[in-house]
Amino acid sequence: MNNIIQNIIHKFFNNSQPSTDDILFKKWLLSPKNREEKDQAISEIWDSCQNETPDAFTLSELETFHRNNFLPGKRANFRSTIYKAVATILLPILGALFTWLILDTPQDTEQLIECFVPKGEKAKQIFLPDGSEVWVNAESILIYPNTFKGNTRTLFLNGEANFKVSRDKKRPFIVKTATLDIEALGTTFNVESYSNSPQTIATLEEGKIKVSTKDSIPHETILSPNEQFIYDSNTHSREINIVDAQRLSNWKEGQLYFKNAPFGKLVKTIERKYNVTILYNQEKYKNNKLTVKFDHDETIDEILPILEGILQNMKYKKNNDIIFIN
Repeated sequence: MNNIIQNIIHKFFNNSQPSTDDILFKKWLLSPKNREEKDQAISEIWDSCQNETPDAFTLSELETFHRNNFLPGKRANFRSTIYKAVATILLPILGALFTWLILDTPQDTEQLIECFVPKGEKAKQIFLPDGSEVWVNAESILIYPNTFKGNTRTLFLNGEANFKVSRDKKRPFIVKTATLDIEALGTTFNVESYSNSPQTIATLEEGKIKVSTKDSIPHETILSPNEQFIYDSNTHSREINIVDAQRLSNWKEGQLYFKNAPFGKLVKTIERKYNVTILYNQEKYKNNKLTVKFDHDETIDEILPILEGILQNMKYKKNNDIIFIN
């Protein structure tokens, strides 16, 4: 049995098993069966790759995973080993996947479908089993069953997605993120919930949605069109703003629109769209908020001079896909 388990884990970590088996593998890995053998196999992989250096996004994802899942009563040694192994050799997004599979693993065995849009790629349009239309943004992953069963239509999101939901009054449509659950019957709305950002944002275009926090004292809010709910997991603060929801969702067509947006949010959005890394002094720009729009066909080399013209004393240098801002 031990050799079989080792072979399964090694195949997955070496990307030598079919991608369609990924979700099933992760569910199997986190199940309590044969835990000692799994722990030993992962430890061996960890020992064999001590010299690997994880990238910044991988570390960010795993920091979030570690913070969300190392809870009292859980087996720390096993989780600690997984944490170290994932931080070096698994895809960066896997940290977020473990979060969903540990905290919200479905109880039945229906097949899960994983839609992942890498950093730097265009938004991807998909259609769910009920006919609902979804646009998934760059550096995002959406997990959903191949068939909606039971009393709800439940999906799991890490990143950003825009939903146009098919009406079904008997089965509520629920998008789960690390900090919020967003429920709709038939509506159009946007959810932004990147695990390397403390803010989760739900913006309603049409219909109504119910936003529920996952605090120790849960809170529910009903949104009307053009209302935006912002939840900060660091401060547990909640706020509702009036916005142009349709304009904010133009990222589907590749357009970037910012209204009074913090410089840090603008930077992260540009990094995702253009697959670049931007290094800057966060303290210097922490109070800067910008209102600006970039068209879908504008390149990173066209955007940077615009920012340089907007922000006083900003200078930049670009070295391949790394940008330095003074």
